[in-house]
Amino acid sequence: GAIEAYSGAIALRPDSMLAYLRRGQTYQRRGDRGDLEAAARDFRTAAALDPTATRPLEALGDALYQLQRYERAEEAYEKCLRLDDRSPRVTYRLALARYRRHDIDGALAALADAVRLDDRMADAHYLRGLCLREKRRPTEAVQAIQRATAIEPAMIAAREELADLYGAI
Repeated sequence: GAIEAYSGAIALRPDSMLAYLRRGQTYQRRGDRGDLEAAARDFRTAAALDPTATRPLEALGDALYQLQRYERAEEAYEKCLRLDDRSPRVTYRLALARYRRHDIDGALAALADAVRLDDRMADAHYLRGLCLREKRRPTEAVQAIQRATAIEPAMIAAREELADLYGAI
């Protein structure tokens, strides 16, 4: 029903960025591949309608990430950050897309920015630890993952990774 309502709003006002954004978010919530493709199309249209808006670009990056198009997701996040470079969440997602593309140095650079913007982001510290482990820097990896577990003690994946690191050391 929501998709039909937003489609009706788009038919009445085809220049409505918000209608495309909301319809894209609705498609994205449904989550199957076809819906994610439709969401990405709507987010691209919303971004074209308002080139100064960050939300459509962030949402486009998220949809492309879910579609495992990491390079395209990275491009969307970078465009978003060119408009507003103060978002630790988008900076972290950029790092995650780079990590998935096996660009560890790029991921570490983005993570440095994310942590600078919000030092309490446990996921960023955890991902930094994973990157450092891949760079064969286990002592620094342990420190990063310890920071993640200090911020979020219930983060099971970080605790498991920490145990693996201790075992490797």
